Amino acid sequence: MVTPGITMADTLEFIEILVSKGLDYLHISLNDFWSVPRRGIDDSRSRLEIIQERVGHKVPVIGVGNIRTPQNTVKALQSGVPIIALGREIIMEPDWIEKIAQGVEGEIKTTLSVKDQEKLIIPDSLWKFIIDIPDWFPLERHDGSII
Repeated sequence: MVTPGITMADTLEFIEILVSKGLDYLHISLNDFWSVPRRGIDDSRSRLEIIQERVGHKVPVIGVGNIRTPQNTVKALQSGVPIIALGREIIMEPDWIEKIAQGVEGEIKTTLSVKDQEKLIIPDSLWKFIIDIPDWFPLERHDGSII
């Protein structure tokens, strides 16, 4: 039986080819910044740390993946990955950066409710994905519990 998907060894070969094409940067988007290789190499470091070590001296690496707090961001930067991107966090809280700068981290919204689509101007097509993909975004039910 063949396991679907590419291995970490395949990924490293692929990024070497990509980097040889003169990229300005390499953006690695994962569900979790700290996820480790599942197969293909024996290494307990995160996939992003491995990629940074492999090609970070040739091209800037941008890492993204479930970085929700300022503390997560600092920890991710301390991993050696020089640029950290925020995805879902900025959709849920467009003022994320400003709230950090103002020292009001406790006011950062970390969930979405059904009322947020219009307020945050989330297009219908993206909203459908947000609602339909389990565990992609933390969603509040009408009663305030999290889905």
